Amino acid sequence: MDPRDRFKVAREPSDLEGTALDRREFMNMVKVGGALTLGPSLAGCAGDGGGGSGSNAPEELVIARPSDADLLDPHQTTDAGASQVMELLYDGMVLMDGERNFHEMLGKGFEVSDDGTEWTIEFNVDSGITFHNGDEFTVDDVVFTFERFLENSLIRSWAVGSLQGVEKVDDRRVMFTFEEPYAFFESHAASNSYFGILPEDLGGKSAEEFAQNPIGTGPYELEEWVKGEKITLARNDDWQTPTYDVIESEDPPMPRKITWQVIPSATPRVQGLLTGDVDALTGVPPRKRTQIEDSDKATLHSAIGGSITYVPMHNGLAPTDDVTVRKAIAHAIDKERIVNDIYNGAGKVNPSPMPAGYPSWAGETVREEFGYTYDQDRARELLSEAGWETGSGDYRQKDGETLELSMVTPNAPPATLQSSEEIAAMLGEVGISVDLSTTQPNTAYTEMAKGDTHLMFASLAWFTADVMQFMLSSALAGASNLQFLKDDEVDQYLNEAARTLDDEERAEIYEQMQLRVMELCATVPIMTGAEETAVRSEFEGYHYLPGAGGNIWLDMRLKDE
Repeated sequence: MDPRDRFKVAREPSDLEGTALDRREFMNMVKVGGALTLGPSLAGCAGDGGGGSGSNAPEELVIARPSDADLLDPHQTTDAGASQVMELLYDGMVLMDGERNFHEMLGKGFEVSDDGTEWTIEFNVDSGITFHNGDEFTVDDVVFTFERFLENSLIRSWAVGSLQGVEKVDDRRVMFTFEEPYAFFESHAASNSYFGILPEDLGGKSAEEFAQNPIGTGPYELEEWVKGEKITLARNDDWQTPTYDVIESEDPPMPRKITWQVIPSATPRVQGLLTGDVDALTGVPPRKRTQIEDSDKATLHSAIGGSITYVPMHNGLAPTDDVTVRKAIAHAIDKERIVNDIYNGAGKVNPSPMPAGYPSWAGETVREEFGYTYDQDRARELLSEAGWETGSGDYRQKDGETLELSMVTPNAPPATLQSSEEIAAMLGEVGISVDLSTTQPNTAYTEMAKGDTHLMFASLAWFTADVMQFMLSSALAGASNLQFLKDDEVDQYLNEAARTLDDEERAEIYEQMQLRVMELCATVPIMTGAEETAVRSEFEGYHYLPGAGGNIWLDMRLKDE
């Protein structure tokens, strides 16, 4: 019997449309909605009133995506679809450019005390900045936002370090006080979505009302939300906040409206782009890349981002509690085949648990020390060393017990499921039987966290290296630490890195952390996916900034004919 036969599933190439990497927040998975019929669009039409400067300003920019937002309150959601919209509704305290340098936004920049525990920022309160309801922006809004964040945010347990309090110094300044230094606060403060500034008391709305009809100071305000179909944002003509230096337009934002159109299936989503029914799409399906690249109707923009796709192995559950077995698994997986055949080259093989887009990534050093290259013979040798010997059947045995591992995988998107099936088959080829179960994405993560499953195909993404704390900290074993890794040395590196404000010193610490994790072979990193967006060829002014910015739509305009 060919072990691979157990996992063969008949699929058309067009079915392999999804990507496991279109998330902005670790355990949040893309939701798949129902069918949608596209109607005529205003896509690509230029207007002459209110939308940026000049006749090249689009009346409406239609962006297709596979799923809708859940809520638009940054403290109540970690949804990827929500984050895309919130980036345009809210402004952050500071702005991070493509080189990860910081510039003023609502605030002018931080002054940090010598011991790194007090961060004081002066705000642009005299610049005419107002909320969408007309209320003036003040430092009281900043204090309210972060006090509410500390009480309610879904990411409060890790994304602000040891933040203890927020204090209004005067009418221009606010001080943030930490128990110990926290290196990532400025980077997180550059996120318009999760760290965007809200109006004091939510502008008189209840939390439920605000989540459905939010108010910010951002370049766009909510005009219409048809659940499961579209979100339309209207240009904030009073927007006064400083913006990215890559923006060339004199009066951004350029599009009068931005509509996020939900098209769950990849084929009509891409077809809508190529026919002009939509102007752009995010999260390009891997199997549709070539179709877009070969067309003169659209341009594919690709950049290595801040995600990691990996196979967490339960470090405390036999037999994957044996590091030799874990190393055998690592050598048995052909990462190149997964990246090239299933993801159609939309990413790069990553030997490190850290996303390859981070400045602290030490993948080449890790590759030299602990490459775990694809080598079936080495995998078989390691299994023999661990006492698992070949017998009369297809799978190895020890003391009369068959080497069988349980594996759970999300059933969507298709590339995730296909990758899991391939990995199960690869392990079968070296004598490891895999009991593969599929379930809804969120359920799969919950199942792995219960602690009675050996393997999973997982993915997470964030824009700072602090997400390593989320992935690997002993304190989060059985929650977001799906490896159940409990290692004092790894914890020491993670905590020391978070306290280290100097970038070069922090990178050195993270290098040692990456080496230690792979010395333990605690997980099998597979790839860092490419952040891919496709834009109609008649447009210019699209920008992608690694980090908090991501897709920048504010400069989008029609080319001169």
